[in-house]
Amino acid sequence: MLLFLNAFLMAQEPIYLKNPSFEDSPKQGAPPQGWTTCGFDGETPPDVQPSGDIQYTFFGVTQSPYAGKTYLGMVTRDNDTWESVSTNLKEPLRKGVEYQFSLFLCRSNKYISQSRLDFKATNYTTPAVLRIWAGNGSCPSGQLLAQSPPIDHSDWREYRFTFVSDGEWEVFRLEACFGPDTGGWPANGNILVDNCSAIVPAGSEVSLPETSALPNLPPTTQKLVENMPPPYRPFNPEAPLPAKTDPVFTVAELLVMDAEQLEDYLVWWFQQPKPLKGYSWMVFNVWKFETAVEETGLVSVIESLGFSEFGVLVEDLQSIGAEKTLELVEQVGRISRKPENLRSAEEQALYLAADDIFGDNEITEPLWQKRLEYIETHQKTIAKELGAH
Repeated sequence: MLLFLNAFLMAQEPIYLKNPSFEDSPKQGAPPQGWTTCGFDGETPPDVQPSGDIQYTFFGVTQSPYAGKTYLGMVTRDNDTWESVSTNLKEPLRKGVEYQFSLFLCRSNKYISQSRLDFKATNYTTPAVLRIWAGNGSCPSGQLLAQSPPIDHSDWREYRFTFVSDGEWEVFRLEACFGPDTGGWPANGNILVDNCSAIVPAGSEVSLPETSALPNLPPTTQKLVENMPPPYRPFNPEAPLPAKTDPVFTVAELLVMDAEQLEDYLVWWFQQPKPLKGYSWMVFNVWKFETAVEETGLVSVIESLGFSEFGVLVEDLQSIGAEKTLELVEQVGRISRKPENLRSAEEQALYLAADDIFGDNEITEPLWQKRLEYIETHQKTIAKELGAH
């Protein structure tokens, strides 16, 4: 019986992770396909890096992938939060079995975002460590399987781990964490992860390769513009109008447009000028607000609004479900009505940082996406409001 059990344990096949190289469309604040974010409420999820666009980087990160086209980017923060992702294993780790696992890690020399403590632009480069957890449930901490040293290098390096599972674990989790260089105190850091191996049990006929056949690529030398992607989707006067001599569309034609085409047509319609009403006016009003913020800044826009105009803006942001922008607009509106000498230090700090906070919110809850979702929900009514009969 004992010999049979040992043979059974030894016979386990390697466990291959879902999407081990974190391949997906580049994106900020969203985990790669096959992985689930395990972060903190109110904080952004990890990123799929790099942006893939020579004009716009995500937080200034320009590191080339080790394998494939994308990799995972995670940060630690000075407000004692950090980022983490998990994935369900195709078969569980078995109790008492020894496993080997490897992946590639590095640190980006730039990962620029706002400090969560003072709202100032900060380079998140304090060396972080990677912790590997296993357990059951969506974001487990049943067993700490392994931990890397602080990752302070900007070239990809392979890290190999050997661990013995002390349970029957179905979920595997990767976590960025504060390194010993910080003395255990929260700090702004980053860690990049790529090219995970299979989880290989001892005695398997498959073993980790002695060396990787993939090239260890250095950071890209291509000059990139280090700023955020455009915070709003600008009006494109050419995109929405198919080959057609009459630029006015019928309800039937508007109903088959996608949301971006319909919004561009709505903006074009207003600029003729022609009247907008109802749902159409609400969408246009949010678009106009976002465009004005892009040109002059949030504080400047809020200060220029009359009381009734401010009330309409609040209602419109509520209608499209832009919760983060709505909260910020209401805070700035309240503070703007106070003389500066009557504002608290916290209020004044938020007021001065409002433009940056707006841009940060646009990464995780972009207004243009909220507008398009609203258009898709109300397309039939908007088409009736705009369509030629």
